[in-house]
Amino acid sequence: MSKFVFSSPRKYVQGAGVMAQLGDYVAELGNSAFVVADEIVWKLTGEAVQASLRQYNVECHYQQFNGEASGNEISRLAALAKEADVRLVIGVGGGKRWIRSRPWPMN
Repeated sequence: MSKFVFSSPRKYVQGAGVMAQLGDYVAELGNSAFVVADEIVWKLTGEAVQASLRQYNVECHYQQFNGEASGNEISRLAALAKEADVRLVIGVGGGKRWIRSRPWPMN
């Protein structure tokens, strides 16, 4: 039997200007993050996310969410996150974007 351990969410932060503080919130969790957002959200937040993570020496591996929180999409993202050998997953946005950043089977 394989072991599956997760803790989610450890922290939930919302509010004006929080993207500029993202690196500060996540740096204690690891130095490599898999960031998932849809195309529209990434156009609005991508630069701030990347700048904040860079400021705190957290490597950013962005992947576009393709619109549906299906098993196939979650498996696709989980495989890419595992390949990138990240320490944490960050979901940017709301609704389906929040659902797809929940714990993934990465073993």
